[in-house]
Amino acid sequence: MKAKASRLGLVVALSLAGQVHGLPQNEVLRYSLNWPSGLSLGEVTWSTARPGDAPGSGWSSEFVLEAAVPAFPIRDVFRSTADRDLCSVKAEKEVRHGQKRTQEATSFDRAKRTAVRQTKGGGKTEVRTSGCPRDALTFLNLIRTELAHGRVPPPQTVYFGAPYELTLQYGGAAAVSIAGRNVPADRLLGSIKGPASQTRFELFLSSDAARTPLSARVPLPIGTLTLELVP
Repeated sequence: MKAKASRLGLVVALSLAGQVHGLPQNEVLRYSLNWPSGLSLGEVTWSTARPGDAPGSGWSSEFVLEAAVPAFPIRDVFRSTADRDLCSVKAEKEVRHGQKRTQEATSFDRAKRTAVRQTKGGGKTEVRTSGCPRDALTFLNLIRTELAHGRVPPPQTVYFGAPYELTLQYGGAAAVSIAGRNVPADRLLGSIKGPASQTRFELFLSSDAARTPLSARVPLPIGTLTLELVP
């Protein structure tokens, strides 16, 4: 269950985004996390603050996943900060799976092209990065700003603790049912390859200027879990 929850967080875990018309400056989105049967497994809250006019202002995001698995509580909290170019500065994870709790932080240095990952009460590792590294939440914001410009982000390494290779393809226009109303959307097909796993997923974003993520589908051994926007 731990690996499955982590991969889902990653999934549900844009360069001049502050200048992209239609994207709200501050935003809180809420999603229902559902079993294949449609019953609710839990909920996700994703909040984002975009760069303002003040010098040095950047992006900040928080993603909270809470799942009501019997006798196995899950609460994952992911936070990230990024500069105006959507290059990561810091990413943090606080994970509770049952009785096990872990906490870690990754600091990115663009000039040195390095990322230092440190676990609370544990070890420290350093890896080489590109000149503009991105954690999972920063990459989600990148998807929205790139689509607003009519582009799909190219394949790249995304950091979610460990590095993951992430590839997206445009899957065409679609319609997503939100509160009984069909909302025009763009469908993206994704693949995430990590150190010991590979997962495919579908992501649906509104086709309007806001490019709001509407839903996601993640096939896992227990079935396809879905995230659905709660209006």
